[in-house]
Amino acid sequence: MVPAAEEHTQRLFRARLQSPDGRGRFRLLLRYVNKARFQVRATHPLFNRRLWSLDVEGSEALLVDYQQKRYCRYQGEAEIVAIPLGPLPFSSIPTMLLGYLPLPPEGAPSPTRGGELRYDDGRGRAWSTRLEGGVVQAWTMTSELGRVEWEKGEEWVVLEAPKDGLRLQWRETLREEWSDSLAALEYPASYPDGPCDLGWLSGVADAPWEDLRDD
Repeated sequence: MVPAAEEHTQRLFRARLQSPDGRGRFRLLLRYVNKARFQVRATHPLFNRRLWSLDVEGSEALLVDYQQKRYCRYQGEAEIVAIPLGPLPFSSIPTMLLGYLPLPPEGAPSPTRGGELRYDDGRGRAWSTRLEGGVVQAWTMTSELGRVEWEKGEEWVVLEAPKDGLRLQWRETLREEWSDSLAALEYPASYPDGPCDLGWLSGVADAPWEDLRDD
């Protein structure tokens, strides 16, 4: 669960994604009112051009891909095809970005000798979590879809699906209070409906992976 102290804030992240579809660096802006109302925007790290935006209100979500000039609407839960986590509530997206568990345990978790907690989420996914001082430092999810690992490093948070060749890294660079309401996301009338995939990575092909200056 995300504490109430995280609500009504906006965060800026540096991010890097490597996948079989390509790799690139980008910025993420999270405007988080609460778990039922938030927006995420991805932009080019050097030129600030829009890559995509996600607008979530309750169980409905709208994703606009500005690079591929299309949009997708969702109802219910999110399933990010590139990350084999299976269906999750949309609230799990800011939860992961902010460093909390995507899903709570189904029942009481089982502690292990190594200080980890293991639990099942009731959907065929097994989770193992490492805490330090009550703060999540790492978790692993295993299911028939594969294995996903999340770990908080000294500088970067890393989400990795080794079997799928996917590695996403991010770190927070700015946090401030956000008291404004969120306007509904709009898109050009010429945009068709889907499909939505990682094709937007072509929009950051000119942002060299090795260039680690202030992005």
